[in-house]
Amino acid sequence: MTIFLKNPEILFTFEEFQQKIMQLSQEMHLDLTQQEIDHLAIRVNELDEAQKWLDLLVQCGTIISQNEVNGRPIYLIKLNTPIMIFDNQVSVIELPFPKKTYPVTGWEHLEVVMPFLPQESIADWEKRILNHYGWADDKRLKVKCSQPQVEGEQKPNPSIAVSFKDMTNNHCCIKVHPYTIESIIEVSK
Repeated sequence: MTIFLKNPEILFTFEEFQQKIMQLSQEMHLDLTQQEIDHLAIRVNELDEAQKWLDLLVQCGTIISQNEVNGRPIYLIKLNTPIMIFDNQVSVIELPFPKKTYPVTGWEHLEVVMPFLPQESIADWEKRILNHYGWADDKRLKVKCSQPQVEGEQKPNPSIAVSFKDMTNNHCCIKVHPYTIESIIEVSK
């Protein structure tokens, strides 16, 4: 087990995150044990809280990227020992420093890789995934398609973010990308 998950408070919030992600994935008809989970993300509202998480994560791994995205630093930390979640070993944690206030802080989303098909455009990729799973037709789900841009990135990195419309009891999100974050970073170097 990764060292920071031995902290009882972090372990409790991680277990709660897994339960909420499971609820969301069931509504999405997405079996996470059959998907490649690329990385996990944490959200915080205070600068000192972000720095504490960063210090803790760096004790367990290495910063593989530090970029300014939408006016805030975002760190990617590769853990020495992966976290197990839904039969996946996940080694990368995304930690954006605060820019806006989130209603709930802590573990917030995970990202799944669903690659492009040969010769598939971004629009075709989005349409294929949305049609296959029917997320846009589910009245309980909120779906947001975007293309986050980070300076120096060479590959397109479209995203489909899915969460519950009513986030009162479940603030978590599952995001889908065509590439792993590490492959995006590697090409950008």
